[in-house]
Amino acid sequence: MNRQIVRNITCLLMIVTILSVPMTASAATDTAQIMNTVSKYMTPQYAINPTKPMLNEQTNTANIYIYKLPTNPVAYVFTSSAAIDCDGQASSLCNNDPTNLGQTSFTQTNGKPLAPATLPWYILPETPNPIFDYAKLGIQGGQTGLVLYNNKMEYGVFGDERGRDVGNSAGTAIGEVSYAMAVSLGIPPNPDTGGVDNGVTYIVFTSKANVVSPIESHEAADTIGTSALNTIMSQLGTPVVTPTPTVTPTPTVTPTPTVKPTPTVKPTPTVKPTPTVKPTPTVAPTPTVTPTVTPTPIPTDHTRGNLKHGVNHRHR
Repeated sequence: MNRQIVRNITCLLMIVTILSVPMTASAATDTAQIMNTVSKYMTPQYAINPTKPMLNEQTNTANIYIYKLPTNPVAYVFTSSAAIDCDGQASSLCNNDPTNLGQTSFTQTNGKPLAPATLPWYILPETPNPIFDYAKLGIQGGQTGLVLYNNKMEYGVFGDERGRDVGNSAGTAIGEVSYAMAVSLGIPPNPDTGGVDNGVTYIVFTSKANVVSPIESHEAADTIGTSALNTIMSQLGTPVVTPTPTVTPTPTVTPTPTVKPTPTVKPTPTVKPTPTVKPTPTVAPTPTVTPTVTPTPIPTDHTRGNLKHGVNHRHR
């Protein structure tokens, strides 16, 4: 029994560990399709800084251009590095950042800094900025974005600003994510030795409709980000990234007409059968009877004599 309890506890710990790792966006989403679509607009024609490239934050090379996608609302896309940001709430996973400030530009609804070890976010240079001033481009804290790297993708929020560069009025380097975002994308998350130098693509959505509230809700970022991505992909001429399965339409059912109830028919009374009438026998016609005429007898001489005698003897 004790061994069984130990096994159950071990299983529960494994489940908790799995659930504590930020989940990447739906595997059904085709990252290659997204890149093929947006890369068509990553040309000088759509760059907002064609003559003023920003710096790659990992390599410090001036080769990062920001592109404005022709969508409504607009979105911005660029490819750069992924330095690791561990500013904000300290944790056992994110405690060796040599530049940890213990705070973030934007805070949770309770006023505390964001938690870099559990919340995926991306970083933009602070405002005002001579090249990419987010405040003038419809972007604010909590703005949903999508980060893609090595066939993986993750939605996140604009959670922190990159500070000023030494000797500059504002930071001109770009390409940084939180510890949790790095873990989701398979990027080494150590803030001192981790990160990658290039190949990370950022898509930043604009408009208030794409701002996550509360900012610390990754579930909300995933929902809003999916909707925003589907919108721009449709407008750029690509089918919705995560298509809804085709639903077979229910055939229209012709309503059955209401049948009026048949009135109750009173039963026809049983008619007694008419008795069979025997035919009247044919009566033979009565034969005509010829009356018998008795002939008057002719008087004989004797009779005649008597007659004569009688006449002669009339009384006087």
